[in-house]
Amino acid sequence: RVSYIIIDGGELHVGTINVPRSSFPFTLTFVGDRASPHIPLVGAKGMAIIGGTFEMHGVYEESEQDPIKYVKTTVSPGERRMNLTTTAKFWLVGSRVAVTSVGRNISQAEFRTIASTSTQILETHTSLEFDEPLLHTHTAKEDQHQGHTNNKLPLGAEVVLVSRLLTVQGDESSASTAFGAHIFITSGDGKASHVQLIGVNFRNCGKMGHFDYDGANSALFFGHSPSMKWCSIENSFGHGIELRNVRDVVFQNNYVVVTNGHGIFCVGDVSGSAFVDNFVAASLPLGSTTTQTANFLFS
Repeated sequence: RVSYIIIDGGELHVGTINVPRSSFPFTLTFVGDRASPHIPLVGAKGMAIIGGTFEMHGVYEESEQDPIKYVKTTVSPGERRMNLTTTAKFWLVGSRVAVTSVGRNISQAEFRTIASTSTQILETHTSLEFDEPLLHTHTAKEDQHQGHTNNKLPLGAEVVLVSRLLTVQGDESSASTAFGAHIFITSGDGKASHVQLIGVNFRNCGKMGHFDYDGANSALFFGHSPSMKWCSIENSFGHGIELRNVRDVVFQNNYVVVTNGHGIFCVGDVSGSAFVDNFVAASLPLGSTTTQTANFLFS
């Protein structure tokens, strides 16, 4: 548990690309509140990488198969059990999932912890039981794909695994104050930062409010080109991921679920970048504003 981390030309590594962390969870928790001292670039309760190296490599086994699941049968408020259309053999008891809403009310997305799972031999789907009842209806629905009589397109509630072995998060006060952790990455003294994130869950990050430094609202702010794969942003109190004038970005198979702002927000020149198979849902208005938000916004 820390208040601030500043990497100015230094390095922070958790696992390596060749030997990712595959056992024993690692959790980095940022503590503080709005009254905590604010320092340049970081503000309060955050981390800045300035011309340094930041690498976190965690094993994420589900990259082997389709990671996004769909609800097989409609689930009503008060229910704890959910059937999926496919199997989920890597979804373990104690893991957290996000269940999206269907329709216009995107605020009905929910997070739940898996209490038990069951997949019978020869069955084609998995049943989950959650630790707490669901609050909203999550509809199972599919429709015919135009021009393809044999293919049906799933349009119902989606379910994704947000837990990872590696976690970066805001402390217990983050949700009640809408003041979470903040990761800021930029170059320093002409030296580029090197950032590679694989299999990391960023939870209770971002900040709601107005601040005098760039990207303060966002869970992750990139002012220099990162590589980010199989990560999840879970419950950000500002934008999920913000990129400003960064080229040659590699973003692949990341999940951004429930933000108070844009899910993935790109400003300026992002030429040469690759955004592949990222999943973004429930991008809500920032704070009390009525400004429309987007899952993906290129500005």
